[in-house]
Amino acid sequence: MPTPQEIAELKALDKEIEKESLRRLRANRNIDFVLQFAGYAQAEVDRARDAVVRKGVHFDCKKGCSWCCRSFRIDALPQEIFRIARELRRRGELTSILNLLSAYSERAKQATSFRRDTACPFLIDDACSIYAVRPMMCRKCNSL
Repeated sequence: MPTPQEIAELKALDKEIEKESLRRLRANRNIDFVLQFAGYAQAEVDRARDAVVRKGVHFDCKKGCSWCCRSFRIDALPQEIFRIARELRRRGELTSILNLLSAYSERAKQATSFRRDTACPFLIDDACSIYAVRPMMCRKCNSL
């Protein structure tokens, strides 16, 4: 379990990333920068998690555990959605995923603000099919 100090450090890092994100996005208004910056912000979240792990905190999350992916409503920032779309286009999966997302959006509209009880559309065989480009919110879901 993270200590109160570690939790405070993660929250401070989150605020720092948000502040720096806004500054950089205002200064660089082009899609290439936005996509690159989304990757940077996601990597910062991963580095913060790795730092906590190095301090001895054990997370129960692993491939095959999809509890969060089935239980919580996960939101994505616009730049994260563009990054996911670019990856799906690169794989040649964009059209099929758009059809899936259209059907999924109808079910998602019924979800409450926090719980959704509908599996993420990117969850395939209990594994994230967009793991490398998953949103920051997904990166922050960790079970201790």
